[in-house]
Amino acid sequence: MIKQKEDILYTSKNLLRDVKRTLKDQEEIKNLKGENFNVFSILKMESKENGTHSAFLGELLNPKGSHNFKSVFLGLFLQQLGFEGLELNSAEVVLEYSLGFIDDKAKTGGRVDIYIKDTTNKTICIENKIYATDQNLQVKRYSNHNKGNNTVTILL
Repeated sequence: MIKQKEDILYTSKNLLRDVKRTLKDQEEIKNLKGENFNVFSILKMESKENGTHSAFLGELLNPKGSHNFKSVFLGLFLQQLGFEGLELNSAEVVLEYSLGFIDDKAKTGGRVDIYIKDTTNKTICIENKIYATDQNLQVKRYSNHNKGNNTVTILL
């Protein structure tokens, strides 16, 4: 009985040591990759969704953005999502795009934070959520927009 308790204690201590080492290694990797860098934190704008986050993301995703990288950022973003089919070179990015009046019965309408549309009528609705929950039927309303050619993405 005492031997079992000692074994359990020994195993627990080893497990905790291994977890601590793993967490330290992961933190070191994050530092090496620059993953702890957050421009919004530096500017004290972590929760200003519409005035900063959407504007910044929209500009990066815009093939006509001031970054002059054309569709590189949009392509990488869509690749991360596993999304194919959007004509990158013809894509337009619009902030605060209106899908019309909200109709909960028809499950349509609303205002999308970042809206991307190409010349083949494929669309992507991107919704930023910072310390907020979805509005009533928000994802469903956005999903119903341009049915069959639309993708809804929520960024948290």
